[in-house]
Amino acid sequence: MSKVPITPEMLNLISAIDIFKGMWPYHPAVISGALGPIRMNVMAQTIGATLRFEGMNADDNHIYQFLTSSLTSIGGNIHEDAIKGLVFTLDNLNVNSTDFLFFPDAVRKIHKHLMQFSSLHYPDFTIDEDLEDLMTWTRNQLSGDVIHPLLIIGIFMVVFLSIDPYQVGQIRLAHCLGFLLFDLAGYGFVFYGALVSFFEKDKDAYTNALLATQESLSHVAPHYTPWLVFFLRRLKDLTMELRGTLEEQLSASKGTKGLSERIVSLLRVHNNLSISQFAVLTGANRNTLKKKLATLCEDSIIQAQGAGKSTRYISSLMLQSDA
Repeated sequence: MSKVPITPEMLNLISAIDIFKGMWPYHPAVISGALGPIRMNVMAQTIGATLRFEGMNADDNHIYQFLTSSLTSIGGNIHEDAIKGLVFTLDNLNVNSTDFLFFPDAVRKIHKHLMQFSSLHYPDFTIDEDLEDLMTWTRNQLSGDVIHPLLIIGIFMVVFLSIDPYQVGQIRLAHCLGFLLFDLAGYGFVFYGALVSFFEKDKDAYTNALLATQESLSHVAPHYTPWLVFFLRRLKDLTMELRGTLEEQLSASKGTKGLSERIVSLLRVHNNLSISQFAVLTGANRNTLKKKLATLCEDSIIQAQGAGKSTRYISSLMLQSDA
């Protein structure tokens, strides 16, 4: 891989995405777990768009019904094996696994998960020299500070899709590996948005950008810019959608949950919190918080530890579980 030129637009896009990345884990809607209900809908969109990119008929609504019910079948869908395999794989992606550092065995394992429900027999996934070189480059770059991680992920995806190491499940595998790279680089928010759906909505631009870069990969200086600009634009679109989702979920939470319930929800996420932290996370008045915390302590729902300004609060249920 050669040097990656960064245009002003790419720099602006990366900056906007990284600002969102920095605020994501501290947003009250994320901390309180309010985004949990949207995960199934996002997964259905991700699975549907990914399979449609492979030329399959996949309906997001049918997939969502399958994910959210006890159904064991999607009603005779001829691509049911692919849907089940992708559901299983996405559910079991684990960037913290000791076997995941983009080594060949880990990639083979993910592909095996994708294909496990297929009634057809396919030869074992093979790692050729080009793919081995790509994985080595990706590992090395992610462990260094030379290229921004979003550019590394974008380059990995466009090169991986050009190598085409296997006759079935190529796009499914590419997006699963992409998810792992995002998580590994600290962009875990992508699990709450269907990035591949943004690719699908602008499919002509996706195809043109992909081909423009792939046709140059054999050159001494590949032309990464077309693909990387498209990739970063769609990723920024995802962050903008998630901003709206965060505010909607936070507003809904404030409208339907009383302060007591929000306090208890926050303590399920954190081991302990101070009154100052509660004030930031809930937006409630400190005097109101003091009264509510005192009431919850009297009712033995939470317990106070320490005294004065050093007082911190912990859920009584957590104390019981540790007993």
